[in-house]
Amino acid sequence: MFMDRQNAPIPEYTTYPRKLEKYRWFKPLLTALMTFVLFLVLSTLIYVVCYFLQRSDMGFIDYLESLNKQTYESFNNYSATGVLRSMGMVAILLPSLELGLLVTKERSIKTVSSSRGGWNHKLFFICLGIGFIVSVIPQFIYIVATQGFHIEMRFELLGFLLTLILWPFQCIAEEYICRGFLMQTVSSWTRVPAIGVIISAAVFTAMHPYNGLGRVAIALMGLVLSFLAWYSFGLEVGSGIHVANNFAAFFFAGIGIDRIQTDVTVGSILITTLPAIIYTVLMVLLNRKYHWFDKSR
Repeated sequence: MFMDRQNAPIPEYTTYPRKLEKYRWFKPLLTALMTFVLFLVLSTLIYVVCYFLQRSDMGFIDYLESLNKQTYESFNNYSATGVLRSMGMVAILLPSLELGLLVTKERSIKTVSSSRGGWNHKLFFICLGIGFIVSVIPQFIYIVATQGFHIEMRFELLGFLLTLILWPFQCIAEEYICRGFLMQTVSSWTRVPAIGVIISAAVFTAMHPYNGLGRVAIALMGLVLSFLAWYSFGLEVGSGIHVANNFAAFFFAGIGIDRIQTDVTVGSILITTLPAIIYTVLMVLLNRKYHWFDKSR
């Protein structure tokens, strides 16, 4: 059905690191360790900022322990501290990875972005626009049809501004970690793209604390996003639908017409996964006609 990506003019994405001159199998382990250390440093800074912003009467250690007991339902995603703890803690994975690659000198972050020569901003924004049409609009119609349209502003001003800033970077950071570094590392070790796809989807699922149905939805989304990275030789296409889908989740909840919750229903699964599948088919058809992904930058 699809063109043979092995014979495409662009290097296969998931095993691309093996084609680099400085590739050594153990270097990703050093990068992962350094990325984790940098993430701990940056996340500690975020927790310190949140602690002082919240002006908690608890000690800092007790404050951290209290955060571990929170669920999506009890978590305030709309204040400055809430946004920093939810979106900020994920967004910092991107600079942590980039700095980790710089320290270990494993390779350039451009090779994680794509095997086409780095991140293509024009392609990303085109895909983001298509993602909004395919994902955000249907979700809005579904919510209004099933729950009505009653605005209840939950955002605090600073929380709203931080959401505008961090929302896309949170999604893109997940793409760089799961569909980028992790999938490329595992696929390069095994030389089997499918294994990298499965492992990255499993880790992506583990990062989201939903109920059983919710984890099924996240796993399906992870597989779709992994396929898009493989098919398009990079992360821009998957990032487009990911950023659009999370816009619907965060902003619809923030204005009170929907809710972020741990227990996911069948309806909510369908309204998020079906648009992602339609988006994927559309990307394949558009690439066949315009060859967006089959040429270097």
